[in-house]
Amino acid sequence: MATKKTSKTTQDQSIKELIQSIATMKTELHGLRMKNAMRNLKETHTITVLRKNIARASTLLTSQFKKNNGNNR
Repeated sequence: MATKKTSKTTQDQSIKELIQSIATMKTELHGLRMKNAMRNLKETHTITVLRKNIARASTLLTSQFKKNNGNNR
């Protein structure tokens, strides 16, 4: 349920906001991985959920970037 909420909120964000939210999620993921390595993370599924949210936001960022700048490579 939370993943659908975050994906809807990311759809309304601009490119700069998406880049910021991806960076924030990546630092949060790093922290979760460190906790998991020290065996302090009880809800290990949050790592998978966060990785999928990062992928969703990255995909949305790419599509918005292509929409704004064309499909030039």
